[in-house]
Amino acid sequence: MAPQALMTKATLSRPADITDTSMTDISSSADVEWLRENMQQLMDNQIEIKEQLNAQKHQPVKMPSIEKFNRDQLKLKGFLTQIKIRIDNKRPKLATPFNKVIYAGMHLIGKPLKWFQPYLSKAQTNGVTTTN
Repeated sequence: MAPQALMTKATLSRPADITDTSMTDISSSADVEWLRENMQQLMDNQIEIKEQLNAQKHQPVKMPSIEKFNRDQLKLKGFLTQIKIRIDNKRPKLATPFNKVIYAGMHLIGKPLKWFQPYLSKAQTNGVTTTN
């Protein structure tokens, strides 16, 4: 059932006899019963809407693997874009700048990796500083 249809189900009119104040005792019990029925209907609608929303949830996008970077300058911009998207996607796991740099370094091969290794070794040995 569509959410719009559920919303119209929840909009109920109040019985005319309940608004008559001359029948206080009957009107009170009728008010209570009317409220109970409407509350039950609202709760049922809420459950149905939650079920519909859960059924519509999409699976997370499976990120394609990142091609290792091997100094091809024509591929550098694409490589950096892929790394940024992947880091943004893994934000909780890659919370520190050091972890982000290490993650990017894991995707280097050839000369870029040889250039990166001394910086990685220095950071691992001396700890992370602003000069590494």
